[in-house]
Amino acid sequence: MTTSEIAEDCPPSTTPPLERVVQQTFFAESNEAVFVVCDQMNVHSANATLKQWLGLDSGMPALADFGLADDNQYFAKQINFALNGESCRLECSINPPRQVSRQVEIRFGRLPDSPSPRVLAIMRDMSLSHKLLEQIHYQARHDGLTGLLNRQAFLTELENHLLDNRMRQAEHTLLHLNLDQFRVINDTCGNLAGDQLLQEVTRRLRGQTRPQDTIGRLGSDEFGIILHECGHAAAREMAQRIRQELAQHRFVWHTERFEISVRIGGCPIREDNGSAGLILSQADVACHDAKHLPQHIQIQEQAFSSLTHQEMAWVARLTRALDENLFRLYFQEIVPINESDDHRAHREILLRLEENPGRIIPPSHFLSAAEKYNLMPAIDRWVIRELFQSLKQQGGNPDACYTINLSGTTLCDHELSDYIKQCLEESQINPRDICFEITETEAIRNIGEASRLLLQLRSMGFHCALDDFGSGMSSFNYLKSLPADILKIDGSLIRDLEMGNNRFSHAVVSSIRHIAQEIGMLTVAEHVHSESVLATVRGLGIDFAQGYHLHAPEALVQRRCQD
Repeated sequence: MTTSEIAEDCPPSTTPPLERVVQQTFFAESNEAVFVVCDQMNVHSANATLKQWLGLDSGMPALADFGLADDNQYFAKQINFALNGESCRLECSINPPRQVSRQVEIRFGRLPDSPSPRVLAIMRDMSLSHKLLEQIHYQARHDGLTGLLNRQAFLTELENHLLDNRMRQAEHTLLHLNLDQFRVINDTCGNLAGDQLLQEVTRRLRGQTRPQDTIGRLGSDEFGIILHECGHAAAREMAQRIRQELAQHRFVWHTERFEISVRIGGCPIREDNGSAGLILSQADVACHDAKHLPQHIQIQEQAFSSLTHQEMAWVARLTRALDENLFRLYFQEIVPINESDDHRAHREILLRLEENPGRIIPPSHFLSAAEKYNLMPAIDRWVIRELFQSLKQQGGNPDACYTINLSGTTLCDHELSDYIKQCLEESQINPRDICFEITETEAIRNIGEASRLLLQLRSMGFHCALDDFGSGMSSFNYLKSLPADILKIDGSLIRDLEMGNNRFSHAVVSSIRHIAQEIGMLTVAEHVHSESVLATVRGLGIDFAQGYHLHAPEALVQRRCQD
């Protein structure tokens, strides 16, 4: 932009000389595209940046040179708004012929004291910002290892197909796949081998499905496929092709070769089958049932056809319990039995159901149905909020630490840490008064999700514990990947200590205690049911003990009154 061009739009009579020099320098040297346009949509001035973006060596650009496509009319409206004295902005793309396309933000403002109606426009290149936002959006929806949709994004797509069925009765089918050898390969060859297996399986799933189908990774060794406009017979054929493709594949890791087998369950995606979560649960049930069939394939023609009336009743009862706050919090003391740096009382939160006053239903009656039909994430969230609010009402209890159990399906809830942070801010309790607990089996099954969640919880100040530790064959191998503060030793090992032939359990418990002490973790012996077992675990140096011999569970409200 030349000095004479600037002078045409900015009369010297109203602009001090020094300020005018600054304006000229900004217009000429700005990294943003700057131009002046009139009410006839003609460009009267343009700086070098704009001309470079549009590929012009000389002359003034025309509006057509911008390549605004469908935004021309909206661009004209913004000019008119600016001529009327309004400050306006427009986000659009410019696609000049034979030049780089850009995502831009244009700010418009009327030129003051111009002899004719003119608008100053400043155009900023937002392409990099848009690209970063797209990457963030992609990462939020996709599994980092396989590039498939993650569980939450897959559920969203399932909801969209459910809506499509409701609007036009379109026929879609959901498949749920579970790899049988994944844990064996992961334990035998390590996490890198497991990762490569998942990537190879992903490539073969993509090769067997159609462009209109949707694939997602639902868990460590679980996949989901939404077959778009695909009925029962076609879905079964697709499942057979997928299983055959994977059966023919041999996974090779160094000198080891593994056969790959998969179980496949499926059900129709229909409005009368319930919510997306319930449909996913039904496909999961069908996948579980498939292991008893010769071909390991179970595609339901009618959703919920294999559910018993009792199971269906529990789904409705648990949903009502969540809506009407019919769950009750109980707790059991975790008693210190040896000297440690943590002298506070520990209490494990337990769940009960009270549908009718005074009639308490233990969790053994309903947790299986809750886990099978994907209700545990909602129940876990209820427990977290209820406990945090209860502690807030009693003014906190710095002499006690409360332990909350998290289910395996909750580990895959990527929004859980944000929910916990929100509950913490609302209650203003001390995070050091809370310990989140996951079982070793679920942690290993979802090693990546478990590690991610434990790191997030510890960064917020919470304690973390591994429950049922020692139940797996490779327990110690996973400790370095699972950041925790407390190891709760599997109850079967503790119960065996009272038996006559207990040398193996004695050695395992002693080893767990020794390793935990070396890496700075506390130990808890579960299911301590007699004085002799208590004396044994105390002699082994275990820090805490828990069981009916020490304390029978009681209602949290009763304890709050006593406190």
